[in-house]
Amino acid sequence: MNTMSSAEWFLLVGGLLLSMGLSQPTLGHLPVTSAIIYLLVGLVVGPTVLNVFHFNPLKQSALLEVLTEAAVLISLHAAGVKMPVPVKAQRWRTPILLAVLSMTVTVGLGLFDLHKWGNLGLHWILVDVLWATAVGILVGVLCGMTLAHLGKRLRGEGNEHQLMDDFLGLGLIGVVYSLSLLLSTWGFLAVFFAAVALRQTEQRLANVAVPTAGVAKPMEGADAIREAPPSVSGGSLVFKEHLERLSEVLLILLIGGSLFLDSWSWRSVGLAAFLFAVARPLSVLVGLLGSGNSWRVRGLAGWFGVRGIDSLYYLIYAIEHGLPEGIALELIHMTLIVVTLSILVHGISVKPLMERCWNRHGRGH
Repeated sequence: MNTMSSAEWFLLVGGLLLSMGLSQPTLGHLPVTSAIIYLLVGLVVGPTVLNVFHFNPLKQSALLEVLTEAAVLISLHAAGVKMPVPVKAQRWRTPILLAVLSMTVTVGLGLFDLHKWGNLGLHWILVDVLWATAVGILVGVLCGMTLAHLGKRLRGEGNEHQLMDDFLGLGLIGVVYSLSLLLSTWGFLAVFFAAVALRQTEQRLANVAVPTAGVAKPMEGADAIREAPPSVSGGSLVFKEHLERLSEVLLILLIGGSLFLDSWSWRSVGLAAFLFAVARPLSVLVGLLGSGNSWRVRGLAGWFGVRGIDSLYYLIYAIEHGLPEGIALELIHMTLIVVTLSILVHGISVKPLMERCWNRHGRGH
């Protein structure tokens, strides 16, 4: 099989970035996402079409684990920073229900089978669930609040001193994640809550008005805080969004370059259909029972819940920790097909469905 040289790789990635940058006004009006474009390019240069490049997730599992881990951390930090609503029970009830009840419905049976009740089950509940969750959140909140106060103090009352906000944001991710791992807690959860605490504390210190009711208007990350006073969360978000876009390009190209024609099977497609049409919607409906959310909101939450690289990370993590090769190969094919179909199906439907949602919301007001 042919392999691409360094010059060809630079040409491919450079040409793709130039094309995406120059065609952004046109792509913005098409019912496709940038992820679909990256995936199609990966499929074309990969074993599916031209066969000039092939990425083997099993042989390159160590590299892929680092790439996906970094991508998930950056994405979670950016998501936490983009949440300006106050941490109140009324506003956070829905996401908490989705994170707890819906996730329990989705994976609870599998976890029950892996963790037999008894001493092992008790240890799992006390350590892997309660300790890892509570202490992970605590570590993230304390670190985020500390950095917010420190940044405010160093800037001065008139914001006369500039800070390297991008470095501070990356440093917060690194410190929080490492502390969480050392304490055997959920590092991803800690990083997310560190970003939330950082943003919330900075807004409170700057006396920035935040939405307290209703549905937030759609905003583009950094644009949502461009007019706000200087802050670590605001300054680092611009850099994080750039990193997030670059990681998206790289990882989705690798996914496309990992697939063969015979990677597709009815079993994998059936799994994707079950996750998209049954497991996720059902878990959301159960989790949001009695929440007061409209059926439109429940439908959107149930449909747009599968996309992401995190599932690939957890698979590679299992491979790196001794998953048998035969099972690993089967799970790799199934995971790649599910992620690929999610990029295509959800990517094609996200724009028209969200535009319809916002149009209805606008007419309702």
